[in-house]
Amino acid sequence: MGILKDISIKQKIVRIIMMTCVAALLLACAGFATYEVFAYRNALTRELSGLAQITGANSTAALAFSDRMAGEETLSALRADPRIISAYIYDAEGKTFATYRSRKTSDAFLVRQPREDGDYFEKGHLIVFRPILLD
Repeated sequence: MGILKDISIKQKIVRIIMMTCVAALLLACAGFATYEVFAYRNALTRELSGLAQITGANSTAALAFSDRMAGEETLSALRADPRIISAYIYDAEGKTFATYRSRKTSDAFLVRQPREDGDYFEKGHLIVFRPILLD
């Protein structure tokens, strides 16, 4: 405690209280920041999962009739949401049926194979897979 050696008791108490308050504020800020990150991720997942289900429901006719142009047109509506950088429709064999890529998409971040139904965070991106079911 060499730092506090040459000051009065009153000054020591004030400094200790200030350090305690600063530590409490830093912990509170860290807690709020952590909460906001998780809340944002959950909201983003909910929104994009719903959008994926709507897009899938609108793509059933294109898949049923093997109409790639209709599938691409359905996916092109995703252009309205700037958060979406790519979208794919896969057929029953797992082959790419239709594709949408925004101008921001790099080749390093393309999903080449379908996965299980779910939401995945990878490389700072959210990847959403939903099955397309007819009836």
